[in-house]
Amino acid sequence: MSSTENQPPAEIPPPQPWYTLDITERCNADCVFCFASPSLRGTGRVSDLATVKKQISDIRRQGYGVVCFTGGEPTTHPDLAEMLRFASGLGLKAALNTNGFRFASKTYLDGFQGVFFRALVSFHSHKEAVFNRLTGTRSFRQAVGGIRNLMDRGIPVHLSHVLNKFNYQDFPGWVRYVNQHFQGVDEMGLPLYHDVFFNQEIHEPAGAMVRFKEVRPYLREGLSLAEFPIIHRNSCTASYCLFSDGFHRDPANFAEATRARNLEKLKTLPLLQQKELLNYFVPERCYACREFLAPTCKGIRKKYLLVFGHDEFQDLLSSEEKRLIETRTLPSSPHISLGAPGRGAASSPQELAEVLLRNSDHQIRREAARALGDLGPAAAGCAPALARALKDADIQTRRNAALALSKIGATAASELRRLLGALKDPDVQTRRHVAMALCALKPLPESSAKPLAAALRDEDHQVRRDSAIALADMTPVPPKATKALAAGLSDADTQTRRNCALALSRMKPPPPAAVAALSKALGDADAQVRRESSYTLGQMQPPPPRAAAALIAAMKDEDPQVRRESALALAKMTPLPSEAVPALLGAVQDPDACVRRNALRFLCGLPRLDARSAAALKAALDDKDQDVRKEAANAILRFNARHDSPA
Repeated sequence: MSSTENQPPAEIPPPQPWYTLDITERCNADCVFCFASPSLRGTGRVSDLATVKKQISDIRRQGYGVVCFTGGEPTTHPDLAEMLRFASGLGLKAALNTNGFRFASKTYLDGFQGVFFRALVSFHSHKEAVFNRLTGTRSFRQAVGGIRNLMDRGIPVHLSHVLNKFNYQDFPGWVRYVNQHFQGVDEMGLPLYHDVFFNQEIHEPAGAMVRFKEVRPYLREGLSLAEFPIIHRNSCTASYCLFSDGFHRDPANFAEATRARNLEKLKTLPLLQQKELLNYFVPERCYACREFLAPTCKGIRKKYLLVFGHDEFQDLLSSEEKRLIETRTLPSSPHISLGAPGRGAASSPQELAEVLLRNSDHQIRREAARALGDLGPAAAGCAPALARALKDADIQTRRNAALALSKIGATAASELRRLLGALKDPDVQTRRHVAMALCALKPLPESSAKPLAAALRDEDHQVRRDSAIALADMTPVPPKATKALAAGLSDADTQTRRNCALALSRMKPPPPAAVAALSKALGDADAQVRRESSYTLGQMQPPPPRAAAALIAAMKDEDPQVRRESALALAKMTPLPSEAVPALLGAVQDPDACVRRNALRFLCGLPRLDARSAAALKAALDDKDQDVRKEAANAILRFNARHDSPA
């Protein structure tokens, strides 16, 4: 075997390279197989926000497309939401590796709206007692609630299940549980692990470790039951081929034997990032493998070989390799690279597109669509195939195709028409992914306004939310969407109301037809809705008098930004309604300096200054805020200039 045989070819760069960022060593669990030191889980390192922001900026400059936040448990970090927002702002896709406990709180989850696109959630047993033993907590119900809440918000969930001596016999039951209770988790599938007990000494075969030969029958049964795709073709310890008797004796027979639905689909997986995996050993015979497992096989974890020996791999290993294991002198083995000499070719985007459109097996079409989505912009040339797949008879294929289009981010006019048409798909998850895809396409043409406006009446809140955002991102927001956006200000879903208010605020000029709805929205329970509504009314030239009553009432709002925008809107009215004068004069003493400044602007528009107005101006000249004092002086100058007499 040559020294260059397993080097990654320069012409195949990893698509959407994934960077895992460790932000804390602390954790709210105490898993028996965790790689983190138990002594650090409560008191370990916590990276500060400034440091993490610098790391994220460096990650972006290095060309990574995805950053996965991990730990410890990342949700224990107080600045996690801000980190995710910062990453998104730099154009990175943010994922989260989490146990999901804290997401059982919908209030906590609200703080992460729209800032990460995937959750990789650990779920190690469907039995409460076993789960709690494995995690060292009593958090089974929180984990279940967190997964359900994430899925309810439309966030793709990728389950992680560590097979170990405490749970491996329950694997078929675990699969049945996921099939029944987490329908929709197939959005990201299941990475299967048969891991080692990291915290033990390698010469002590204790802890959570379990041998391949003991796991095989339960793994096979579970795989045959899964209604969701198994998207990793190798475990953390060795390739799935080693779980099947005789693979290394006759690879062709193994390939034929794995035509079952849950393994056949693995052939359509995308290219993976190439890394040096120093913890794995790749036997020389593996380099001759031309089967579909080859492109992402990592070999055998060295620690497993050093703990349990080589007796399970007799026919795979050479005499020299057995000697290396016995003498504990295993070399570091690089990842077997895609396209290396003697290897089978990996699936190209074009091949995946062909599979998507022509394969008769819906399971394989599903995975082809998913694989293209994982390729991201590298699969842009396959957008026509994905758009055609939006008409696939299989629901999950349509879902995956829509999700893939949202990740690719570039769609021609013909694909856009199909996307807009799919907003009427009978499957709610497909409509969600389609709406999300439309949010990623900027700018959308004006012809998109009508179907997006119609989608604001969708029965699903996530579709309505994303449709409103897609409209808000149009430049400019088409007037034909005014009626639907105004109606959306009364939506039962808070985020939909926020997004509709945002869209209306971006209309240039703001639509007079929405005045009634905007005025009503000034009484909304949500402060963000009230802020956007007051801002939009203030942008009208001039603000309409019929909004005066609502703006005057808003001058007493608990949120200072609402009071600021309302004061500014009232100050711009021409002529100023007489009933607004007392509210504005009272606002000159508002605790917020910006409200005081905005309120002062109306004085120069008065036909005359009565005693109360003059007193307000005089008091403002001594305000503690320098800008308020300047505004008061300017108000006097403007009044004098207009009336040719001293105030």
